[in-house]
Amino acid sequence: MLLRGPGRPVRLGPWRCTPTSSTCRWTSWCAWSASSSRSGAGCRCGEGLLDVAALRRLWGELRDLPRVGSDVMSHGDLMAPNVLVDAGRLVGVLDGGGFGPADPALDLIAGWDLLEAAPREVFRRALGCGDVEWARGKAWALEQAMGLVWYYERSNPVMSDLGRRTLGRILADPG
Repeated sequence: MLLRGPGRPVRLGPWRCTPTSSTCRWTSWCAWSASSSRSGAGCRCGEGLLDVAALRRLWGELRDLPRVGSDVMSHGDLMAPNVLVDAGRLVGVLDGGGFGPADPALDLIAGWDLLEAAPREVFRRALGCGDVEWARGKAWALEQAMGLVWYYERSNPVMSDLGRRTLGRILADPG
């Protein structure tokens, strides 16, 4: 499975995570998850920062979901800092440099990043997303939010907190 992260693609596969590294990059989550979810072992990246056990369990459920549909044109980074809203209406989208073909579920990140539970459900119904596509969007949002938390923990706490908020929404979702 190919996940697209900040600025570059990441292929989930047989990676090795270095538990002794002093800083965990966003790719460490994917690497750690791919190598540790099945075996229960892996690095300790993020422990103390987040509920790693809960996130590991959720990633184990989400990471192997089947692809739904062909590539569609996608923004690829549809998150709060990249949308402009005025009087409760979307009026613009920023950072379109990565616009291109991608998994149809990728831009569903916006639902998890921008919306609380009730408006997120309205968003889902309006888009007509099936269960698998919606779960894949949740997986994309989880992958991105993990990166925000770890990558920006010291350099940009506001972005790190955005990731934490998104992860909170993901973990609180009963579906």
